[in-house]
Amino acid sequence: MFNAGPALRVSIGDQRYLLEHYDSLLVDEAVALVIQDSPGARLARITLVPL
Repeated sequence: MFNAGPALRVSIGDQRYLLEHYDSLLVDEAVALVIQDSPGARLARITLVPL
């Protein structure tokens, strides 16, 4: 996950993260991702596939 906006609070299971501007988070398994109260947030999901 890549954050190009203001700070974004996310939770994956019981782990919590604060992504600042231009921070990224690599998630390498199927999990539930929760974005906590971020009005105006715009998101994009990117999937990397080995060639």
